[in-house]
Amino acid sequence: MRNRTTISLTVIIITLAIIVLVGHRLGYFWAGGDGVITPETTELIDVFAATTDSHAADTPLLTWLPGEIISTPTDQFYALRTNGPTNAPIFNLDVNSQLKIVSTDGDNITVDLITGRLVVDGKVTVVVRDTSIAIDGVATLVNYSWLNKMDVSVLSGSANIHQGQYSSLVKDNHAVSLDTLTPFEAIKPTTFSVDAASVKTFYDWALGR
Repeated sequence: MRNRTTISLTVIIITLAIIVLVGHRLGYFWAGGDGVITPETTELIDVFAATTDSHAADTPLLTWLPGEIISTPTDQFYALRTNGPTNAPIFNLDVNSQLKIVSTDGDNITVDLITGRLVVDGKVTVVVRDTSIAIDGVATLVNYSWLNKMDVSVLSGSANIHQGQYSSLVKDNHAVSLDTLTPFEAIKPTTFSVDAASVKTFYDWALGR
């Protein structure tokens, strides 16, 4: 009888310990946590598509979830706007581009530019392979995925480029060319123009010129 009582008490103690540990992990106050925190979620609230001659196109059916890849066709641009709590970043994708949603919690929006050309307006982190770019303002990025290289041009604000343990700040009206994979070569200044014949139509549309 005594052995059964001892076993029962042991089971109860172990069960209570597990409940407390789980409760603490989930943040419940009674388990010594800081309270349950429900992360802010960001949704895609506005999608606009245009043809390469700037005419409105049928709105694509897209979702804004981690892991989602948004791809533009060969003859359309996409403008995507989100509902961040204090800012609403806008993503403008050129033709033949792919953008992957990495994280959409609150203001901490991270996307992966898999390939192609992107104009970002807002506070966003863009990752390309081993490189991360924290943007606060308006910037355009081009991922030459087949070359493992990219260009970053800041039109206003700034972009902080992180590569391993090193970072480099790019300010407005400056453009740089860089590697996207390790080992990284030095980041180099480059020339950039939104009026170049091959991209003028996209930038006129994306920047509302």
